[in-house]
Amino acid sequence: MRQRFIEFQPDEDVHALWDVGLAIGSWKTQFDGIVLTNRGAIIIDSKNISGRLHFDDKTSEFYRFDSNDVKEVFDDPASN
Repeated sequence: MRQRFIEFQPDEDVHALWDVGLAIGSWKTQFDGIVLTNRGAIIIDSKNISGRLHFDDKTSEFYRFDSNDVKEVFDDPASN
């Protein structure tokens, strides 16, 4: 991710922070990076999930079929 970010050429000043961990009490989270600008912040987090991916807006299901055609259901990344 960090290597690909150097190809990004914004029109304004940005600051990138990598491998960011945050905690509030016992709640902890980690993501690949944050890009900070004068107008806001962009969270960067990538996952390596192979197979045929499906996003169902009506049911909020996110699932994939792997190379053996086995269905695996994941948490909806849009609501997490």
